[in-house]
Amino acid sequence: MSEQYDQVRRVEHCTLGDAVQRWRRDADAFTAGAQYALDRMLNLCDSNGVDRISLAGVDTYAAIVLTAVHEGRL
Repeated sequence: MSEQYDQVRRVEHCTLGDAVQRWRRDADAFTAGAQYALDRMLNLCDSNGVDRISLAGVDTYAAIVLTAVHEGRL
């Protein structure tokens, strides 16, 4: 991870247990947050001219992550 990312991430949100706890509290809100983050990541890639071939891999991983979130597997 970059130093910039390390400075803004929250330690209390970094474990799988933290994610599960939040998902159990409100699965729809957690899923919406995950989907929003993935959407933003993909849109940023698109708007910054990332090659569609490399973006295809990101799309695939984003779909895998979102599927796991919807199923509660995170």
